[in-house]
Amino acid sequence: MTEKTLTHKDLGDALDVSVTTIKSYRRKFPGFIPVAGYGKPIRFPARALAVCSKIRECFVQGLSVTETEKRLVQAGFQPEGETPATSAPAAKGHFSQEYLEKFFKTAGQMMQGMAQLATAQARSEQRLSRLEKALQGLLEAEAGSQALLGELAAGFRGHKSGTPDQPGSETQARTADSTEKRLRSKKIINVHGKDGVDSYTLANEPEPESPSKDFLAMPVAIRSEQGDFLGLPGRLSLADFTAFLIRNESRSGSVLFTWEKRDDSWFQVLRLSGGNRHELGFARQTTGRGVDLAVLMHLDRNGSIADHAELLEFFRQAKDMLHTEA
Repeated sequence: MTEKTLTHKDLGDALDVSVTTIKSYRRKFPGFIPVAGYGKPIRFPARALAVCSKIRECFVQGLSVTETEKRLVQAGFQPEGETPATSAPAAKGHFSQEYLEKFFKTAGQMMQGMAQLATAQARSEQRLSRLEKALQGLLEAEAGSQALLGELAAGFRGHKSGTPDQPGSETQARTADSTEKRLRSKKIINVHGKDGVDSYTLANEPEPESPSKDFLAMPVAIRSEQGDFLGLPGRLSLADFTAFLIRNESRSGSVLFTWEKRDDSWFQVLRLSGGNRHELGFARQTTGRGVDLAVLMHLDRNGSIADHAELLEFFRQAKDMLHTEA
């Protein structure tokens, strides 16, 4: 009886992961996943499912590629020799069809990345231009405000002395000078709009909040339904996970990112194009072995707060995307 074979999709459906994730397993562990035939689609023997299942199990535990490879060998899975169809060309000038497909796919991804980089650079230049114009407007407004303050101070001194040209007492003059200095100690910006003039004080602006370096360096994790800690590939830190989220969201538009401290948790606030707002909350928790983790506790997308099952699904999707990037 002919052995039943499986495709990339069959393996993905069996493990509840994407086809891209199965392909990433093959790239990261060449030779470990046996191939039954290199037709279209590529087919795998049934034992390939056990290998993929072991790889997924190790990644869920947060193990690295090197640690996972050791676990595969310990479990009795040995890498097989690459066939000419999946390895580099055996003879000079001869390339397999799959090798060429991989080459052109990689080249296309590189071109797409360069196009995205050029687009991001153009957007940055536009933002810088808008920022320069806004700064120029602020400087002009400040100059006008200073002139107005001078007039107010002069009028104040004239009122105290009885007439603008007639000197008052020394006490009145000192009071007027003190008042003018207090007025000039703050930068006041007057913004003229359709509803009138709004004034803003730019002095003593508080510094934006941000987590400590130790907290940002902690590995990101989530608690499973059983209470176990599940991590990301390579024990990804909170700082690197934040960069990944910003990078992913910026592909579809601009992103404004801030941190907010609420009780004992830190919240990432992402303001996206189209008025969308996403919040992710992290809290410090310690494992039984004494390892501090930044645990994902909260997800709010445009006012819709995710339950624990939705949190786990979001975490799984992020993990698959990180596997694809790797």
